[in-house]
Formats: sequence, C-alpha cells, structure tokens
Amino acid sequence: MSSQRQLVAKFRDITGASESSALKYLKAHRNTLDAAIDTYLTARSAPGGGSAAPQGPSKADLKNLDKIFDTYTETKGDLRVDIDGTMRYFSDDLGIDLEEPGVLALQTLLGCPSTGVMEKDGFVSGWRGLGVYRLEDMQRVAGSLTTQLDQDKELFKRTYLHTFTLALQPPSRTLPLDVACVYWDLLFTADQGVRGFKRLTQWKAFLQQKAKAVNRDTWNLLYDFLNIVNQDTFEGYDEEDAWPLVFDEFVEHAKAK
Repeated sequence: MSSQRQLVAKFRDITGASESSALKYLKAHRNTLDAAIDTYLTARSAPGGGSAAPQGPSKADLKNLDKIFDTYTETKGDLRVDIDGTMRYFSDDLGIDLEEPGVLALQTLLGCPSTGVMEKDGFVSGWRGLGVYRLEDMQRVAGSLTTQLDQDKELFKRTYLHTFTLALQPPSRTLPLDVACVYWDLLFTADQGVRGFKRLTQWKAFLQQKAKAVNRDTWNLLYDFLNIVNQDTFEGYDEEDAWPLVFDEFVEHAKAK
C-alpha cells in the first residue's frame, strides 16, 4: 500500500470520513495527518459543520499569525525577522533540528528570502496556505517536514530550487563550491528515493577539479538531471540536449571510471 493510501486509511479509521474528504483535508495540510484530522474534526464540530470543506481563516486566526510573527521581530510592527529571531522561532519554539533538511523546507514554505530571514507576507501566506494558525500546529508541521521531503517529490523540488536563493549572498550571483556542497549534503541521500543522488560524492569531487562556484542554472538543472537520467547507466542522457558543458564532462568522466 502506498504511503498516500496509508494516510487516507488512517484518516478514515480515526474520523469515519469518506475517501474524498480524507484526500481533501490531507492535501490541504500537505499530508500532515494530525493537522488534517484536527481541522476536519473542528469543522465537524462547528455549527452546520457536517462534512464541510476546510474553512478559510477567521479574523482571530489571522490576528494570531500576526501575534506569533511579532513575537520574533525586534520592534512590534516590523515586517521582517532577522536571523536571531528566526532561529529562536525555528529551534526554540518549533523544535526543528537546524541540521536537518526540514529547516530548508520550512523556509521554502514561508518564502524566506535568505537563510534565517522571515518576511511577514511570506510567513502569513505560508501558514495560511497550510491552514495552520496556532503554534502547536506549526510545531507538528515543522516536525514532519524532513519525513515529507523523503516522500513528497513536489515539496522536495520546491525546497531544492529555493535553497539556492536561501544560500546566496547578494550581490553575488553564484554559490561558492564549498557552500553548494554543504547544501547538497543536507538535501540529498545516497539511496534511490525522492532525495536520492548515488553519485553525489563523485559529483562533488569532479566539480572540485573544474569549478570554484555554482550558478543557478547548474544548480537547477542538476535536479532535472537526476530525474531524467539513470544514475547507474546514464540512460536518458543526450549530449544533443541543452545541458551545460559541465554535465557533458561529468557523464564522460563518470563513464570512464
């Protein structure tokens, strides 16, 4: 049974909901089972709730998001939280492990413009999009993100692509190779799953001989490369396609080993 069907089955066992309702609420909460169930049961218990769809935020919900955000600003009313406030929110209050890739997924979902910086618009729209308005629900979502990255291909893609933006230090338009390697180590695993990159060590060693920095094009196309090309045989790789030269050279190098 697929992980999605297992979640649907668990949701239905606990709530007695229909399959369509289970799918609807799980989708609204990005497959976070506890949060989806909480929202469903809250909707059921509301007057006229029945099997209603996930409700939009109330004024109290939005006010609570504002209040939570303001907790971490230097001055009430600021529209940005600096790295000290963000790390306090992530580590102390959400309990997220800063050495796990889930912290990159959280910053992606909240639209953080750089590592450790939150902006109010992204914070509010990010949590609102997940239907989350209370700190305890934020803790539950944040704690599940590393696991979700292993299962949710779309979330991993969004997180991978946004990580370049998080890691960039303007006005530079490239990442130093050593910085790129740190983030690749955090994002990828050696298995064949959603985050799998079996040749990561070989890729990093190859680049250390060829480059001092990684541009956005190479960063982004690496994701495509891993999803198009067989990592064992390189089947699916066509030099006539518009791959940057570094990929042609890497494939040639790896085949020669």
